Amino acid sequence: MCGFRPAGDEAGFSIQMYHNGEIRGNYYVNGSVDWFDYCDKDRMSITEIDAMVKELGHEGLINYWYNIPGDSFDGGLVKLSEDTDVLDMLVFVPDTRVINIFLEHVLACSQEQFYSQVGSNIFINLDDDFGTNTGVVLQELDDNYGAIVPVGGGVGKVQKVKETSVVIE
Repeated sequence: MCGFRPAGDEAGFSIQMYHNGEIRGNYYVNGSVDWFDYCDKDRMSITEIDAMVKELGHEGLINYWYNIPGDSFDGGLVKLSEDTDVLDMLVFVPDTRVINIFLEHVLACSQEQFYSQVGSNIFINLDDDFGTNTGVVLQELDDNYGAIVPVGGGVGKVQKVKETSVVIE
């Protein structure tokens, strides 16, 4: 994993890892951030990133996304799935010394049922026939989330977010 590297080392960089939050549009909300310093680009791999995530106490199905602070490429986040993605990410080192990685926790569900909302007592049995959709209701919610971190198009400022939810009736 990351550890001490001599000053001026061309292969050294830091990872700023965002976790315990959600990706909502171009923002990572309600999360925490931890740093992994003195990382070695010559030893970095998906296995190393997995070890960092486990060190933070996370398990289960997690998607990894990255961006380069201050970079203005379109698309904002790039998915990290395998070692070739890590190699693509590392072409920015040594021009940049910080890489942002965002964790997206994927809801795991069984084959038989899954819950439609956290804390809900409504479940859907996948063996049931759903029929046709009878309508969609759009409702605008005005929420101010705790920590909002822009993830695309460089650095922005924290702002109030409006969210639109879809309710199927």
